[in-house]
Parts: sequence; C-alpha cells; structure tokens
Amino acid sequence: MGHPSGIGPEVVVKSLCDASAAQMRVVVFGDAAVLERAAASRGLSRRFRRAVVSGLAGIVEVSALRERESRPGAPSEAGSLAQVDYIKEAVAWALDGRVAALSTAPISKAGMQTGGCNFPGHTELLARLAGVNDTAMMFAGRRLRVVLVTTHVPLSDVPAILTRELILRRLRLAARGMRVLFRSPRPRVGVAALNPHGGEDGRIGREEVRVIAPAVEAARKEGIDASGPHPADTLFFAAMRGGFDLALAMYHDQAMIAVKSAGIGRSVNITLGLPFVRTSPDHGTAFDIAAKGRADAAGMARAIRAAAGLAPRLCGKDPWTA
Repeated sequence: MGHPSGIGPEVVVKSLCDASAAQMRVVVFGDAAVLERAAASRGLSRRFRRAVVSGLAGIVEVSALRERESRPGAPSEAGSLAQVDYIKEAVAWALDGRVAALSTAPISKAGMQTGGCNFPGHTELLARLAGVNDTAMMFAGRRLRVVLVTTHVPLSDVPAILTRELILRRLRLAARGMRVLFRSPRPRVGVAALNPHGGEDGRIGREEVRVIAPAVEAARKEGIDASGPHPADTLFFAAMRGGFDLALAMYHDQAMIAVKSAGIGRSVNITLGLPFVRTSPDHGTAFDIAAKGRADAAGMARAIRAAAGLAPRLCGKDPWTA
C-alpha cells in the first residue's frame, strides 16, 4: 500500500477500481481503514467494496492505524513503521508462493530510516528480506529501458563505488533480465560513461578507462552484447531511437532524468535479482498532493499489470545465478 500518508492508498484504490483490474486477483497489504478512507475521498467507496466482496481484490490487514496516524500529507512515526511492515508481510507471502508477484506503492525513505529500518530504499530492503546479495533497478517504458549500476547513494560517493566487478554484475543481471522477462535472446546493451564526453580518453576523468571499459570488455567475452562507455548525453537518445535494447546508467539521476523525460508515470520499476517479480511506479509518495484528487493512478495501474504479466515468465526459474 505504500506510506499511509502519501498517495499510495489513493492510487492503489483507483487502480483496483479500474476495469483492467478485473483480469487479475490482487491482494493489498496495508490498512483497510486507510484504504476505505482513500476510496471515500474520491467517491469510489461502492466500486472498491464491490471489488473486495467479489474476491477480485483482497486486503491483508497488517496495521490498524488511528486516523490521526495516517492523515494524508502528514507522515507519522506509526505510519512510517507500518509502511515497512506491509513490505515484510508481502515478501513473506511471495517467498512461500502465496502471491505470484509484488507491486509496491511509494514509501518514505526518510520515514523508514527514522523508524530504525536503516536501508536507503525499497530495493535494498527487499533484497535483504529475500536473502539475495545482487539486485538491480530496471526502469522499463515503451521507448526506453534503463538499468542502474548504483542507486540511492550520494553522487560524491559514486566514483569510489564503481568497480569493474560491480558493473559486470549489473550487466549480467541486465542481460538475463531482458532474456527472461522480455524474451530478448541477445539484448544490445549500451553502457553510459560517468564523465562528460565519455571521459575524453582519460582527459576528463579516468573511470571510463580504469573500470567501465574493462567491465564492458569482460561482459563481451561472456557473450553479452554490450558496448561503451558511451557519452550519456547521446546514449539515451540513441536507445529511444532503437539503437539499443537497454541502457546501463552509472548513477541514479543519470538514469532518472532520461526515464522521466521520456514521460513521468510511463515507466515501471522492475527489481532484477529477486526470486519473485517486483514492480513499482516511477513516482514517490507525493505527500503534498495526498488526498487532494490530483494523484494520477496510471503509473500504479501500469506497475500492477506489469507484475501480473511478468510473473509467469519468472515462475519456476532461477535466471539470476544461471
């Protein structure tokens, strides 16, 4: 359900009331009262109850927050703790096969850490709960797919974090994800440079020469169709024009500026490396517009549909370590 004071409850309710949800059986891990208030605020109470009564949607009651603890736009400590409990319960169900895939509404990363859950984001928490060491964020849209090498870290830390081994692991996950989830047998991966102009042969930074190019070469020796490092200011444009099936970005905003320029809400975040499918929309909690009727549920609905569509492709497979 995401953070109870953000737009998560609203976009989840709207998504479940959408006609396309009738093709799926969806279980919401969250708080029934919060969901019901979100439905009432948008005039969707009858449709939401109909979805629940019909069995197309279910609610796993993880929290029972008081109204003052889940006030839209006013995150509380109790709500920030509850958002983590929703994730933990959902992952437990996914690991034992009671659900086929997860689609997560936005959480407050600051609230998560304030509540003692010391992870920089959703992805890192999911990896720990699932017991895996290597994951990657993929943002997939109609015209652009991007995988991130580093995620929620300060930009000043990125050069020190980048290694040949880390980039190679991300390339392996990216290629396997494309093969398994998108049925692309030999995806063309364009790898972004870190520095302007691709580093200018070491004259504007050494990361391209020292770590990125060697990682690309190692990936090619393993049969991955990777090339680069390419200057980031042209790579994503080339990918959107069909020059690559996937782009590999070195850091968070290098990817997200391109992804969101291609259309906010039009991409789905997919976590590669988990033993189950996990998707999410490409927006945040948006506390400032919670319960104001301005939240667009298209991204959440798209993430739910993607989870349902991708789940059978991963079911019973072990693509990340093969």
